[in-house]
Amino acid sequence: MIRKHSDYPLQPPRERGTGRAFAFALVMHALLGFFLYHGIQWQNSTPEGAEAELWTEVPDTAIPHPVAPPPPAPVAPAPRLRDEQADIALQEKKRQQQQAAREAQLAEQQRQHLSRLSRDTVGAYALSEAGSGSDAFALTTRATARGDEFVLDGRKLWITNAAEAGIFVVFATVDPAAGYKGITAFLVDRDTPGFTVGHKEDKLGIRASSTCELLFEGCPVPRAQVLGEVGKGYKIAIETLNEGRIGIGAQMLGLAEGALGHALRYTQERKQFGKAIAEFQGVQFQLARAATDVEAARLLVYNAARLRDAQQPFLTEAAMCKLFASEVAERTASLAVNLYGGYGFVKDYPVEKLYRDAKIGQIYEGTSNMQLALIARQLFGSRL
Repeated sequence: MIRKHSDYPLQPPRERGTGRAFAFALVMHALLGFFLYHGIQWQNSTPEGAEAELWTEVPDTAIPHPVAPPPPAPVAPAPRLRDEQADIALQEKKRQQQQAAREAQLAEQQRQHLSRLSRDTVGAYALSEAGSGSDAFALTTRATARGDEFVLDGRKLWITNAAEAGIFVVFATVDPAAGYKGITAFLVDRDTPGFTVGHKEDKLGIRASSTCELLFEGCPVPRAQVLGEVGKGYKIAIETLNEGRIGIGAQMLGLAEGALGHALRYTQERKQFGKAIAEFQGVQFQLARAATDVEAARLLVYNAARLRDAQQPFLTEAAMCKLFASEVAERTASLAVNLYGGYGFVKDYPVEKLYRDAKIGQIYEGTSNMQLALIARQLFGSRL
């Protein structure tokens, strides 16, 4: 069915009127703009004398000209923003002052103590305790703040050079609930009240170096004797242990070289079955393998030291060199004792001492199992 035009409803009158008014306004606006723009041209083309009749120029004041808006007034920061900016500036100033104070304190500590250590004073590193061996940060020695000083209370074990040392780097916690972030390092003089060097251990090896316990009972330590920052002692401990592994690797390397040298000389002097025992192939193979181990340990130690000196990452290499060099030292010293025979078992010859001294390499500055765990952690990273 086809609808007629009349079948469609008409729009409401109001809507029709609105549309017409809008269209009329658009037309008038366009015409007015056209006339204003071309008024001068029409005036110039009008015959002389008829200007007044045909056109009256619109005065300038009647034509609106665009006016540049005034520049916006500067907006003052909100009170909260001003407060935050002031707080940031104050915190930065405070941080700079604290940094300057720490640097001045460190310079004074170096002036007082490094000169002593370079002349006539032995130092000691006091981290281990009865309940914190491999788990070094489980220490319980407490440092309680009291005015301009800290008061130390607790007990340390296995402290190397304690019987001879004049100054000690002691690690204690200022806040047990903070875990390792409460650990702080202190410089403690031997004659400080409340501090006592206790029992000296009767050890298997490295007997030329004393190993003692330390006792702290209300021992006051000035804040100026804090090494580094309060609560940042764990960083000093870790850095010392990391670098110390290279030193233990070098110590064990030297011990292994000494044991190998003794074994080489003795086997060429000792005669059995009418000839030097060094002429037996079995002895030669044992010494050849020991020499290979010593050379491999040397390269591991030198590589770790090279990386450290070059300021390159060396954590894994330090653990590797300590692990391997300590095992090589024990194997080589044991071989030397075996090749000396009965003479290797008595104190009249040097190899039994080397054998006893070698054992500590797999224990202190981190046991061999701890080195293996560290190497594995570096290998696998966050994948485990």
